[in-house]
Amino acid sequence: MKSGQYDRNSIKRPTANFSQEEEGLRIDGLQQIIDLLKHADAPFRDSLLQRISKKDPQITLAIKRRLLSEDRR
Repeated sequence: MKSGQYDRNSIKRPTANFSQEEEGLRIDGLQQIIDLLKHADAPFRDSLLQRISKKDPQITLAIKRRLLSEDRR
């Protein structure tokens, strides 16, 4: 593995259980990417999707599906 890369399977997910008052604001990172790409120019959007696809093709498909579904609204 190259320097600066990580193994997705080795990342620990938070396991804490918070009460509703302590939980705070949930952020949908995928939606943030969708919002960014909706306002980006085509070359930037294509470049970013290509780079994401190299690391995680499934996420790229999910992003493209959500972009298409939001375009139809």
